[in-house]
Amino acid sequence: MAMFTSHHTGHHTPKSHSTLSAAWGLVTDGIAEVRASWKRRKTAEMLEGLSPELRKDIGWPTSDVLEERAGNTHH
Repeated sequence: MAMFTSHHTGHHTPKSHSTLSAAWGLVTDGIAEVRASWKRRKTAEMLEGLSPELRKDIGWPTSDVLEERAGNTHH
């Protein structure tokens, strides 16, 4: 069995991130957002391809509901 101890001197050196690592973080965040946006668009396209009855059953707005919300259809 091993026991590990550490000794703290009271000095704390703040960690600084390099400009390169900050830029890399922005790039990877941007790529992740583009991928998420692409997935949302593909999912919406797939749902729009379903029949209006099925979309209504799962709670996805159909085009007639969207038109009513926009005020284009009057009863």
